[in-house]
Amino acid sequence: MNTPLLEVITNIDLFLKFFNNISDLVYLSKVKVDGSYEYMFANDPAKNFTGLTNEDFGRGMTEVLDEHTAQLVITKYDEAVRLGSSLTYEEEMAGPSSGKWGSAGKGVTYFETTVTPIFKESGECTHILAIARDITERRTKDKEIEFVKNQLELVWNSTTDVIYMIDENANFIHVNQAFTEVFGWTEEELKSDRSVSIIPNGYWEDIREILRKLRNGDSIPAYFTKRVAKGGDKVDVLASYSPLYDESGNWGGAVIIYKDVTLQKKIQDQLKESEEKYRLIAEHSSDLIKVLDLEGNVLYASPSHQHILDIDPDHYLNKSFKCFLHQEDMYKIDWLINKIIQSEESASIEIRAAKKSGEWVWIDSVGTPIFDEEGKIVSIITEGRDISERKLYEEKLRKLALYDHLTGLPNRTLFITELKKAMDEAIRTQTKLAVLFMDLDKFKKVNDTMGHDVGDQLLIRFAAKVTSCLREDDVLARFAGDEFVLLIPGLKEEEEVVSIAQRIIESLQEEWEIEKRVFTTTSSIGINFYPPYKQSYKDIIKYADEALYKAKENGRNHFHIYNFEGIADTRSICL
Repeated sequence: MNTPLLEVITNIDLFLKFFNNISDLVYLSKVKVDGSYEYMFANDPAKNFTGLTNEDFGRGMTEVLDEHTAQLVITKYDEAVRLGSSLTYEEEMAGPSSGKWGSAGKGVTYFETTVTPIFKESGECTHILAIARDITERRTKDKEIEFVKNQLELVWNSTTDVIYMIDENANFIHVNQAFTEVFGWTEEELKSDRSVSIIPNGYWEDIREILRKLRNGDSIPAYFTKRVAKGGDKVDVLASYSPLYDESGNWGGAVIIYKDVTLQKKIQDQLKESEEKYRLIAEHSSDLIKVLDLEGNVLYASPSHQHILDIDPDHYLNKSFKCFLHQEDMYKIDWLINKIIQSEESASIEIRAAKKSGEWVWIDSVGTPIFDEEGKIVSIITEGRDISERKLYEEKLRKLALYDHLTGLPNRTLFITELKKAMDEAIRTQTKLAVLFMDLDKFKKVNDTMGHDVGDQLLIRFAAKVTSCLREDDVLARFAGDEFVLLIPGLKEEEEVVSIAQRIIESLQEEWEIEKRVFTTTSSIGINFYPPYKQSYKDIIKYADEALYKAKENGRNHFHIYNFEGIADTRSICL
C-alpha cells in the first residue's frame, strides 16, 4: 500500500470518519511478530453484520472467528502478504447475526472481499486492510439467469421434435438432440462441413421460396415435406419456420421445427387397407386420436384421452370436437376440415384442449382424410400430441428476443414492429401518432458515483413511473442504456402528447430513494409527430432523438417538439 493511504490509516479520526460512512464491511488487522493476525478495527457495518465488539480488538482471529472462517481468512491474508499486493475473492457468510460470526443468521450473504497488505519501507508487512462488498443481489441474479438457461437447454434437448437454427446464409447454427436422433448428424459435424444437407433432390425450389418468405419477415406455421437422413433414408416431416432478427430489427436467420410424421404416414396407408388395423393401432397409441365426420362430430376417441386429458373417451362421442376446445381455437376445426376436403391432403393445427380439471393443454393436431372405395372423403382422422412444453419454450424464446431483461419493457426490435403497425394504421385512419425519445439526465453520474446496482434500480423505477403516466395503448420501450422511447398512437390533437409529456416530467420531480441513497434526477424528452407521412420509421425516431438533444441544450428537465422547419419550437416547456 502507498504512503498516503498509510498516513490516512494512522490518522485515527480521519480513518474512523471515512470508513464508518461507507456501506462496505471494513476490517483492519495487525500482523504480529509470529505472523498471526489480530483485529484492530472494524467499521460500523462490519460490526453490525459480524457481531464484533470493541472487546474483540487486539484478539487473534482464531479467538474471534469460527474455525472454518478463520482458516479461510488467514489463508487469504497469507497469500496477499506472500504476493505483496492486493487480492480479491468471493465468500459466503451467514448473517446478519445477533451473536458472533455466522450465528442466528437470516440466510446467506455473498461478499466480494479485497485484501490489501500494508508494508513499511523496509518491506515488513505490518497491517492487513480487508474490504468486503455485498454481492448477494448480483449472485442471486446470476443464479436466476443460470436457472432459466438450464431450463431452456433442458427443453431444447428433451423435446422429441426436431429443432434447429440457421443463420442468414442458411448455415446450421444449433441443432437439438432430436435432430441428431432423427437425421444422424451432430452439431459439430454440421458446423465443420457446410456441404452437409438434409434437403432431398427436387426440393430446392421449395427451399428457395421458404427462404424468400423468411427474409420478408413471414412465418410458415405448417408445411408437409420430406427430408433426408445421414444414411439416405427419407423422413416425412411437418415443418414450421419462424424468422429471427438481430437487435437492429434485421433478419438474421430462422428457427425451424420438424415433427417426424413418417409413422403417421405409414398409419394412414394402413387405415386405407383396413379400419380394424387402424383401430388396433389407435387403441395402443399415446397420441390423442379421433375420427370425425365432415361436420366435425366425434365418431371415435382413443383411450389415450383418459390418460392425457382425464376424460372418458366415450364422453366425446357424437359431440362436436369444438365443444372441447378453447373458445379462440374453435374456428380452427372448421378451417382444418375445409382444408382437407379441398386439398384431399393432410393439414395441421395447434389448439388448446380442455382437461377435466379445466386446465388447457396445447395440442399439435394433424388431420388426415379417410377415403371410401370410390375415392370420396368420408371422415377425417386426427392425431394430436401434447406440445405444452414446446409452447412454453417458444414463449420464453419470444420474450428473450423481444423484451428487455432488466425492466421487462419491449426492446428495440419489438418497438420498431409496433411503430410500423401504428404508422400503417395512422395512414389508414388519417390520424396522428407521436414518438417520444427520453433519457435520464446525468444518469452516468449516478452509475459512476453510486454503482451499477443503484443505476439498475433507477432504470426499473423510471420505467414504472413513466408507465403510470400512459394510456392503455401507448408503448414504452427501452432502446439502450438509459434511453427509452414511447409510442403514442391514435392521436387526434397534438396537445394530448403535451399533457402526457408534462405528466412524465412532473412524476420525476420528487427525490429518489434507492438502497438508502437519496438523490434527484430528471428526464429530458424529445417529441416528433407523424405525419408528415413521408417519414420512414427511422426518420421518426431520428427526429425525436434530435429534439431530445435540443431539450438538453436548453438546460435539461425539458421536453422539446421537433419542427420540420428547424428544431426550434416555442412549445419547449421547463417545469
